Amino acid sequence: MYITLLVVCLLRNVVATTISDTGFQFKHHDNAEVVTLLKQIHDRCPDVTNVYELGHRSVLGLPLAVIEVTDSPGIHELLEPEVKYIANMHGNEVLGREMMLALAWYLCDQYREKNPEIMKLLNSTRIHIMPSMNPDGWDIATRAADNNWMAGR
Repeated sequence: MYITLLVVCLLRNVVATTISDTGFQFKHHDNAEVVTLLKQIHDRCPDVTNVYELGHRSVLGLPLAVIEVTDSPGIHELLEPEVKYIANMHGNEVLGREMMLALAWYLCDQYREKNPEIMKLLNSTRIHIMPSMNPDGWDIATRAADNNWMAGR
């Protein structure tokens, strides 16, 4: 319960933060941009992030990318709570995907600024963020047809 409330509060701060102040561009990121952005976040905060792909790819062969955010990325710590956030289960549900990218960016950004709440969260929790569980569906839902209508609609 504590983790859920904290994430809701953090997302409120993410939305309230001026995008130009953080460098995060709030837009519809395509699948390649999602993977690139996760790698950029890792490059900004290598001490607290790890980007990995699930062992399986999507039906169309796209990577299922995840970013781990914690004080010891890549290391399972006994009794440390682990939380996973998965978005974009249905191809046309893009807002959750963008919010997960914004959350990962925000956690990194606030870690760099030594925000005590974020430092405490990352020191006591292992967070896995998967912005898109259905990259194939996103591609289909956002593909434009000949008449410039979205084919997935």
